[in-house]
Amino acid sequence: WPWQVGIAVSARAAPKFKVSERYFCGGAVLAPRIVITAGHCVAHLRKPEVRQLVVISGRTRLNANRGQVVRVGQLRMPLNKAGKRRYREIDGTANWDVALLLLRSPLRAIPIKLAGPDEKGIWSRGRIAWTTGWGITKPWTERPSKTLRVARQVLMPENLCRRVDGNAFRPATMLCLGGSGGNATTCNGDSGGPLVANSSAGYRLIGVTSFGDGG
Repeated sequence: WPWQVGIAVSARAAPKFKVSERYFCGGAVLAPRIVITAGHCVAHLRKPEVRQLVVISGRTRLNANRGQVVRVGQLRMPLNKAGKRRYREIDGTANWDVALLLLRSPLRAIPIKLAGPDEKGIWSRGRIAWTTGWGITKPWTERPSKTLRVARQVLMPENLCRRVDGNAFRPATMLCLGGSGGNATTCNGDSGGPLVANSSAGYRLIGVTSFGDGG
């Protein structure tokens, strides 16, 4: 999953902490200087705080000395016609939960291509997709996994998530997922990480991790 990145506070801002202790969200490389992540990971940050972030690329173990660590320069989020952010928190979750990080220098990582309008079939109900991230793997800890994890997901009917999550689930901007066998899912720390599906032309990005249900 070479497009997977971690987002963390820079070592300059928190010099006494390991990468795994500064990490808080995942993301995916769209272009050498553009990373996509979840809006709720960064929506609350002021401009000086955005510039204290780094993107970690080219490693599966967070604390490894390999790959690249690149500083974030700017944050972009979708706007409406009035120039206001479309991002809205609803019942503890977020709608239009997406953001772009513009980097100060380019990444060497292989980017993931966005699924095009002619590829809708790869995110239809019943199709398989994969989520990746360093999120927690045990409910009683707040520490992220030090090794990148992969969860196999199934695209579920929209009315299932609507029934479970109510108004928090917005089918116009969200996909409904379920782990095969009920034992594979995302958790805290996986937010912003890529959801990818395989097409005849290779993997495509079809979403980013936003929120999930306990249990």
